[in-house]
Amino acid sequence: MSERRNLKVHIGELGEIRDVMDAMKNLALVETRKVTNLLAHRQTLARNLEEVAADFLAYHALNIEPSADAPVCWIVFGSERGFCGDYNEALAEALAGHVNTDQDVVVPVGTRLGGRLEGPQEYITGAEVSEEVPAILAALVAKLGAMQAGTQSLKVHTLHHNPDTRLIEARQLMPPPWDPGKARGGIAPMLNLDAPAFFSELVDRYLFVALQEIAYAALMAENQKRTQHMSGAVRRLDEKMAELTRHYHIERQEEITEEIEVILLTAAEGF
Repeated sequence: MSERRNLKVHIGELGEIRDVMDAMKNLALVETRKVTNLLAHRQTLARNLEEVAADFLAYHALNIEPSADAPVCWIVFGSERGFCGDYNEALAEALAGHVNTDQDVVVPVGTRLGGRLEGPQEYITGAEVSEEVPAILAALVAKLGAMQAGTQSLKVHTLHHNPDTRLIEARQLMPPPWDPGKARGGIAPMLNLDAPAFFSELVDRYLFVALQEIAYAALMAENQKRTQHMSGAVRRLDEKMAELTRHYHIERQEEITEEIEVILLTAAEGF
């Protein structure tokens, strides 16, 4: 009897854990759907800015290359929460292959990632939901502004999971990877500002929009990974509960058999 009771208690405990994990999986699915529209909008805006830059540079030759000794800032978008498999471990491994000199500065985004990286990096708290992304971007812009204040130029690269390819993507943001391509029209763009001032504003706008795009892409990839991880965990729990339930019924059948044998034995002794 005690073995059957232990099995019943264990099945109940696993059922509670399964319900929690299933709820986490559903929340990740909801967050993925929320981020989809936000990400699509930022991607469109970033591509529009790239087209504007191409038209501008076709008529205005400006040097956008930083000095050779400019420091490189790597912004790495990790996760704030766990239960997303090797999401942060893969980022830490990829980062090691990109950081080449002691001058490179790493800015981790996400508590889980920040705790895994070696060295004294100060991490920025990551987003658990899409509504927290603007605050993170504000912190990133402030961080970049403080870093750029002490130098003439700054190179900015990002590292994040791509939700479409499911691979880790390294991306250059500053200087923007713009080529002075061929103009789409035959007339130079009309500007209300002088060319250098306009270009400076364009670069700042592009940097902010690109950071938005990457932050939402990383959050989507994180929730995709969490959904996959939770789905696997729920499936394994279902299999374990099914196995324990079979053992429970076997134990119950053995108890019933023993009870029948006792009844039959008692009846035989009565004769």
